[in-house]
Amino acid sequence: MGGMVESSDAQMAQYAGDLLINPLIYSELCYGAASAGEVDQLVAKLGFQYEELPKQALYRAAQAYRAYRKLGGTKGLLHLQEGDKGTTGRR
Repeated sequence: MGGMVESSDAQMAQYAGDLLINPLIYSELCYGAASAGEVDQLVAKLGFQYEELPKQALYRAAQAYRAYRKLGGTKGLLHLQEGDKGTTGRR
């Protein structure tokens, strides 16, 4: 598994400064952190840029979730393996 991690690290380094995270991803990073400052240091170290989500996008996400629940979708938590860093978008 070491080669896969090294490959991921190399790809992350290639896009440093071009990767975005939003408040939802930031909050996922906060789960195991001792402070917001610790998360800010991690975000900077990984070269992530933080961007807010537009209110219209938040509204549409809530409407999609409501439709999902109305059609019988379940409310549950996604359990990530330790070491997962969440999802990012590329600018």
